[in-house]
Amino acid sequence: MIQSDAWAAYDILSRPLAFDINEGDVQHERRVELLPFLTRFVAITALSRDEIEALPDNYTATAAEHKLPDLFDPASGWTEAFHPSDRLHDHAADFRRAASAFILPAGVPADRNSSQLNDRGSGESTELPDAVALVVLNLLVDETGRVVPSPITYEVQFRRFIKDVDGQLVSVQLSQYELSRKLFLDNPASGGLVAVDEQESVYLPAAGNDYSFASCFHSPYHLNVSYAFFR
Repeated sequence: MIQSDAWAAYDILSRPLAFDINEGDVQHERRVELLPFLTRFVAITALSRDEIEALPDNYTATAAEHKLPDLFDPASGWTEAFHPSDRLHDHAADFRRAASAFILPAGVPADRNSSQLNDRGSGESTELPDAVALVVLNLLVDETGRVVPSPITYEVQFRRFIKDVDGQLVSVQLSQYELSRKLFLDNPASGGLVAVDEQESVYLPAAGNDYSFASCFHSPYHLNVSYAFFR
């Protein structure tokens, strides 16, 4: 986590556009001077591939704590969605994290490449899935300088679509879990992910900081926006 902080600081400081256009010479010099120190700090905190793979799988711990589905088990019914390499969540974190999207189809499709899995967000899917999920993992720089995945989950989101007997959408149930460093350090067995919901003040009333898909859904338009996080 400390490496992630230093890496994030480097990304912010290395972008001139992130600073005032009238940035003074002294501030500019200090910013440029700090960059190599952050680079060395990232290198000093780098682990080997074996050490990274041995880090705790906090999603599994959180799943047991909060009774969440095992998204990574094919037998669970959840399927990882196919998506382009240019993903909004990855870009928003300057590619220090990697997001994976999952779909729980309405029933198990005979064809794993059915429209439920491939037409998300296009408006062409004829059957609404039962739920969708998003898992965001931290990436790390290993001791060779390569960016590699880690087993540390930074955030988990679920959208469960509540339907009537005819399969029409009635409401959308949102649940979200965000990493608490304090909880993770004090009680690693908990997984460190804290539950939040759509009533949290950070998301109300406009949800201006969450790409619009974590807001309360009141219309088919909002439902389409919820699909957008696969894209």
